[in-house]
Amino acid sequence: MKQKHRVKTKRSSRPSFISSFFNSVFRAVKIGLPLAAFAVLFFLMFQGVRHYLFADDFFRLVAVNAHTNGILSPDEITRIAGVTLGKNVLSLDIQKVTERLESDPRIREAVVTRVLPNQISVEIKERRQFLRVKSSGSDQVSVMDEDGFLLGPAAADSALPVFEDLRPEAKDAFKGGRYQDKGMLRMMFEIKNVISREPLLEGKNILSIKVDSPERICIGFEGGFEVLVSKNFADEIAKLEPLRQALEKDLEAFEYLDLRFKDVVARKKQERKNNGRLKR
Repeated sequence: MKQKHRVKTKRSSRPSFISSFFNSVFRAVKIGLPLAAFAVLFFLMFQGVRHYLFADDFFRLVAVNAHTNGILSPDEITRIAGVTLGKNVLSLDIQKVTERLESDPRIREAVVTRVLPNQISVEIKERRQFLRVKSSGSDQVSVMDEDGFLLGPAAADSALPVFEDLRPEAKDAFKGGRYQDKGMLRMMFEIKNVISREPLLEGKNILSIKVDSPERICIGFEGGFEVLVSKNFADEIAKLEPLRQALEKDLEAFEYLDLRFKDVVARKKQERKNNGRLKR
């Protein structure tokens, strides 16, 4: 008996693949077209609403409510912020307004918020005036804050002490509108605090602080007398405690008190030829 053999033939998968591909494309187009149409419609609606809101007088800026912990006036804060009344509140770039405010050396921090429908609020923290300062080789007197930022020329009637850093290395301390020696700034802050707690000196206006070196710091007071200290000023000023009674009545009669030595060196204004020593 003859056996019959069947020959299997493979069908090409190419037509099936092409059909599947076009079916996928068709389904994607079928789904994507409505989504694209919806996206375009939403965009046009958004632009229309945005245009309507930006053109609406209801959102025109009518007031800038400025508050500060310092001396800047509301008008000056508004000028620095660069905002104009009548501008649409929603179109204001709050970040740029904040950056303009904080670029002013007198302003430490600014917080700007919209107050709908037609106002903005500006909260300012000003830099605190700390010392007047004369930079090396210059007669110009500027105001400096506790972080060393120069805030501009000092007022003629300013009562802040004048700080002079006369160390050779201090000629390069002022860069970019800022005094760079943070250690010296901390020392000045601590000197003022220690003096304010010393009963013999509290209430006496400090006119100047001159630093020749860490071992010679001259503090000038109203009344024409000076106190000489070093970087160990806290321990040195403590030497005044047993001398308070002897000095408090005629302190301003002294030209200076030098506290850097074991015994306090004192010179009265009429005793320019002879040094006097006050023993504790």
